[in-house]
Amino acid sequence: MKSKVYFTLLLVIALCFTGAGSAGAWFSEDAAAEPALDLSASAEQLLIGIETASNITRQIQVVDSPGQGDYLAVLTDRYGDRTNNTSKYNVAVQVDSSFTVTQIANKAPAPGVAPIWQDSPNLEIPRGGFVLLAVDDSYQQKGFKKFAAENFEIGDKVKLKLDGQAVSMAEFKERTEELAQPSTLVLDQDAMFTVPKEQSRTVISGKLTNYDKEGPYRILIANQPVSIQNDGAFAHEVDLEPQTNYIEVKVQRGEVVQNRFSVVVYRYMKLQEGREVYLWIEQSTNLNKYPTSEAIRRMLVKAKDAGVTAVSFPVKGHEGFASYLQNDLSGIPHISQITEPSKQGVPEDMDVLQYYIDHSRELGLRIDAVFNLYGSGTARDTGLTPEQFDDFEEWVYRPEDGGQIVPIRQSRYKPSVYFMNPANERAQQYQMKVIEEVMRNYDVDGVVLDRARYDNLYADFSPISRLQFENYLAGKGKSLARWPQDIMEHLYDEQGTYLQTERGPLFYDWLTYRSTVSKQFFTKLRERIDQVNAETGKQIPFAISLGSWYSSYYEVGQNWANPNVPYDARLGLPLADLYTEEYAQTGFGTRDIFDYMILGTYYNTPSAVKRGITMIHTLLEEEFPVYAGFQLQQLPDPEDQRQSFQAALQFTNGIKLFDLSVINWDIQKAALEDRPYVKPYQLGLSLPDNLTLPEHLQPLVANGFIEADYYNQNRAVGTMAVYSDLFGPTTGTSGSYGVEVIVGSDGNVRDVVNKQQAMNWNWSGNRPNNSAIPQGGFVVSALDNDGVRTLRQLLAYSYSLDDDVRAAALRGHLDYDGVTISESVLEMKGNVEVFGPGRAQTQVTLNGTPAAIDDQGDFVGRVDLQPGPNTIEINVWVDGRKTNSKTVKVTRETAELTGLEFEQAEYVLRAGDSIKPKLTAVYSDGSRREAGAGVEYHSSQPNVVSIAVDGTLTGLNEGTSVVTAVYGSQTARTQVNVIPRAQLQRIEVDEGDYSLIVGQTHQTEVFAVYEDGTRERVTGAVYRSSHERVAEVTEAGLVTALKPGRADITVEYEGKKAKIRVKVFNNDNGKGKNK
Repeated sequence: MKSKVYFTLLLVIALCFTGAGSAGAWFSEDAAAEPALDLSASAEQLLIGIETASNITRQIQVVDSPGQGDYLAVLTDRYGDRTNNTSKYNVAVQVDSSFTVTQIANKAPAPGVAPIWQDSPNLEIPRGGFVLLAVDDSYQQKGFKKFAAENFEIGDKVKLKLDGQAVSMAEFKERTEELAQPSTLVLDQDAMFTVPKEQSRTVISGKLTNYDKEGPYRILIANQPVSIQNDGAFAHEVDLEPQTNYIEVKVQRGEVVQNRFSVVVYRYMKLQEGREVYLWIEQSTNLNKYPTSEAIRRMLVKAKDAGVTAVSFPVKGHEGFASYLQNDLSGIPHISQITEPSKQGVPEDMDVLQYYIDHSRELGLRIDAVFNLYGSGTARDTGLTPEQFDDFEEWVYRPEDGGQIVPIRQSRYKPSVYFMNPANERAQQYQMKVIEEVMRNYDVDGVVLDRARYDNLYADFSPISRLQFENYLAGKGKSLARWPQDIMEHLYDEQGTYLQTERGPLFYDWLTYRSTVSKQFFTKLRERIDQVNAETGKQIPFAISLGSWYSSYYEVGQNWANPNVPYDARLGLPLADLYTEEYAQTGFGTRDIFDYMILGTYYNTPSAVKRGITMIHTLLEEEFPVYAGFQLQQLPDPEDQRQSFQAALQFTNGIKLFDLSVINWDIQKAALEDRPYVKPYQLGLSLPDNLTLPEHLQPLVANGFIEADYYNQNRAVGTMAVYSDLFGPTTGTSGSYGVEVIVGSDGNVRDVVNKQQAMNWNWSGNRPNNSAIPQGGFVVSALDNDGVRTLRQLLAYSYSLDDDVRAAALRGHLDYDGVTISESVLEMKGNVEVFGPGRAQTQVTLNGTPAAIDDQGDFVGRVDLQPGPNTIEINVWVDGRKTNSKTVKVTRETAELTGLEFEQAEYVLRAGDSIKPKLTAVYSDGSRREAGAGVEYHSSQPNVVSIAVDGTLTGLNEGTSVVTAVYGSQTARTQVNVIPRAQLQRIEVDEGDYSLIVGQTHQTEVFAVYEDGTRERVTGAVYRSSHERVAEVTEAGLVTALKPGRADITVEYEGKKAKIRVKVFNNDNGKGKNK
């Protein structure tokens, strides 16, 4: 489906990333509730607001116009019949003409809990009423959607306010007439998109809607007039230059220009060679899951099979610990010293980096060393000494701290990761030592910086940064009068409640200074890396990983744009006054500093990902290779992943999969191979003993287990998911209307969240989801579609406290279902992955027969097939509890006989000797089998060669005979030459006397020697032992040593005899034959 981008007439539209999952959030695990900053200019304007039934008032940014960026909009019937906003990640509140709330799209289930995100905000706009539409790209951080989702109930009375006073709808419309621009230009394309270099032209098309069809409207694209069809549709083809193209779209009514904006099209010239698929591995959430060399190798083998070509390995994590041992320069502590229980488990003598290097080399994978630069620890752990932390830590000026500047650990704000001050030169030197020792001591393919930035806009306000800023200002002829108010000031009411933040006169200077700090350090680090490379004879490239949301990246003190690409105002970025020539020169997107960049396109739709890629190229213009990063939890839908991955593989040098802990290899492999995903496993849960269920739920357990949908993947509406501790510390499930069964490492149920609510279907007192996942256990989480009870009641009725539960995923069955083969026996292979306990006690049966299964869950078994359709039932038990059952259909076809072959084209027999030649049947499927019963044989000279019913040939008289075999429709022939029988002179045994130890055996080989000198093996000899208690001999000549002593073995054939003496000992002493 083509995406739509809406443009408001009479307004210049700034490009935005509406609906993008993480725009403005620097890293998923850093995301926290940040107070919204009002950094807008203070020009006098009409103050528009909405007041809730609980007297909470929020400012309205948009009236009767399609909005941009993050906003609250009031859309009246003057705008149209509907909101025309279809993103299920936005919130809409419908209000009728009496100012009563009548409908809410994506209402939050409870304060502080995000909506389920299943409703369309494209609500009908009531006559005389309005719809409040909330749009932003971060529910917790930006607050627009949060306000609309959590502060309205159906039946509430609300107010519209102008300059603080409640007004009627008629007055509201009259006083906002100049702001209302309901006419909308709807493009069939995104506002930003990329095309391949082979495409030198593109089409801009769409519709003009909500306009006066009698009015004299004109549309001009690239200064060329475009005809408007009766329904408002238009289309125009334009030429494209290499790289960035700004295509101006202009709408006129008469001679008045009502709207002018640019569509940004990047023609990707593929100037940089190479392609990689990086697997990103976060240190503290992954390394303890692979504590041995073999575990690491197995994981990397899976990664390579899925399409991974490179590893982004965390040599230093955000807690400040190292994944390596050779720390001669920095003294950085090893990851084994971390104290957080969920992160422990790496052996203290394990050089994890070296293991990854060894296996990457073996498998042909690239391996880059990732340095979490300024992450300095958490509330629990830090790799810094107390003296280092005191010296390096950032100082913050945050709204939570009542206007005070404090070191981060003294702030009321508690981040998930503590940051160092990037401007602290001693902190910089420490990082450089860590990087240098890895370069010198390890064979890595790249140095990659991560978190090489300021924490956020509120850092760093330390004395070090203040002094540097004052020196920076002095160089511009400016001075600092009020600290920090000249930069920004937090405002509070009389009770000390935070109100807003206003920027000061030096705000843009402050942003430019911080960006300068980043570039200067990167330049210095590049020089050091070049020096180490020169001294060691290595050529290790230098790169950085960061976010692609450039429009707000100034908040963390980084300008990743190419300084040689001038900023174009047609990009419409916020804070337009920031993008001066001085700020442009703080850009570090140049090959003089970095050899490549990894830019996180952490968005939740393919269209947002594609816009992000276009923005990357527009600002860098292919200066060096770039790789698009994907936070996989932001793109849970397999088809969205496929479209996004393929866009990145087409228009960048590759992708980054973030991160290993949330990888689903089946989904990612399908996306990388550009094919639709088909779930390759059955996920099952065992049932408790003596379970009694309501009648409407009984069909769901008819096979003796519960079948769930997905594991370690974001729960979608209408599904049941299982989460193991590999997924992370919690399920990450939003809302409080799901049911979650928490199972401990012993397999017993610890809790059932919302059990009674689901059973009674009364959701008062319901509890939030996002349950903690027990180490060694798992969580089962279910959420039905709106109003449906099935999955939640199934879990609620099935499981209670202390019930014994097992969970497993069965794979491999799809490889056999529906196949047709000609063999009579099918060898079936598959895998069982157990979640929680029970891995050592897993059993698989194939039609009731146990299959062999190893400690990795791989099983193999054989099933006999009858001609025609066959049904094979695969059952899995974990700790004696049934978790899975799958039936597959296999058809055995009878292949057509196409050939018949004797093993030899010619045989030689002595008169009186016999032989049974091997006869092979050849079939249409290429198979070859020994011909069975039903073969007819004929001898052309029966007096020379006779043939028994079983095909045995006997030489009768000297001569030649052609033997013919007929089997079905096929015939085979061979020639048999019979030679005279010579006089037997003697028989010979293969060896003379020999020794055995008790229990050993020896096969006697006998040969007949004839008068013509020929020597032939004898098969019809007679054997006798002189002492059968010492050594016995079979009719076939197999001698077995029974007890110490001596026995003579006599061999007789056609009147000739031979004797062998066998000595038997209790132990070897070097005398045994079969040692």
